[in-house]
Amino acid sequence: MGFINITRSDRMATLTITHGKVNALNLPLVRELQAALDDLEKTRDVRAIILTGAGKFFSFGFDVPELLKLDRDAFRVFLTAMTTLKMRLFTCPKPLIAAVNGHATGGGCMLVIPCDYRIMVTGNAKISLNEINLGVPVFAGSVAILTACIGHQQAEKFLYDGRILAAAEVYPLGLINQLSTPETLTADAQAKAREFAAKDPVAFAGMKKLLRQPFVEQAAATEAMSIQDFMDAWFGPAAQGILQGLKIH
Repeated sequence: MGFINITRSDRMATLTITHGKVNALNLPLVRELQAALDDLEKTRDVRAIILTGAGKFFSFGFDVPELLKLDRDAFRVFLTAMTTLKMRLFTCPKPLIAAVNGHATGGGCMLVIPCDYRIMVTGNAKISLNEINLGVPVFAGSVAILTACIGHQQAEKFLYDGRILAAAEVYPLGLINQLSTPETLTADAQAKAREFAAKDPVAFAGMKKLLRQPFVEQAAATEAMSIQDFMDAWFGPAAQGILQGLKIH
């Protein structure tokens, strides 16, 4: 444990990813975040949850150097945990606010888009599901969630392009709901969390389930297949050549 810092105040909880300089995602971090969500969902006096990153990164995505050491069985365990987590975020009955403090690419973006409201700093921070540039596809759940956020046509362009975009570029798409600055991000996220916390929790959870259930069902039909497709590409020569060249620490 030790990858997620949890603070609570004024009916809200903040989950901060803390893993090295870039908050890269590995299995212990994913499981710790899952456990934190499970705990907060049961905590009645927490009415809204903020998800953010420590330092200058929200999350740069998968911890590629660590994951490249895994065999297929161990890698499948990680992918299953990661895809479960993103759908867990998407279906969390409590309001989730993503406070995107820096780069959120690949797996980092997968944690942002399931949230109910997404605030991102302007400037150097970038966001993308850029898997296509790494020689791997995305997961069925990521496609469903992205489609829920920005519609099919925009999702298609976003995924096929694989461009790493600034907040101001994705704001018109609806991928980001609000622009902020490093100085005001925390206050902006807390203000939105208080707004959500004032809503009736039963009514909010019920409406959220109705809005998101069709996309959950869409993803469930093909998620296992998409995990297998991702694994086949990941362990293929083209993706391995790209991934082995990445320098992420």
